[in-house]
Amino acid sequence: MKQLDIFTLQESELKIKLPPGRPTLLTSDLVLLIIEDIKKKKMSNIAIMQKHNVKQRTFYRIRKGDYSHLLQEAIEISVDNFSLQLTDE
Repeated sequence: MKQLDIFTLQESELKIKLPPGRPTLLTSDLVLLIIEDIKKKKMSNIAIMQKHNVKQRTFYRIRKGDYSHLLQEAIEISVDNFSLQLTDE
């Protein structure tokens, strides 16, 4: 029988990565789209919730800024993918 020596294991081997709860269906792209719709002010809050299929509580948490980390992630991704092409026209 092999004995486990916890003092020689790396830190990454000791941690078990389990999600802390129910996985979220909310993505950074979805948060960005909802924020854009809120800023346009052409749709009601209820219409935005129905369009993006989010619950009222989630919508107001996005609007309040609780998911600003996902918004920042979406902005960073869009900046990384942005490019300008020079044309002769």
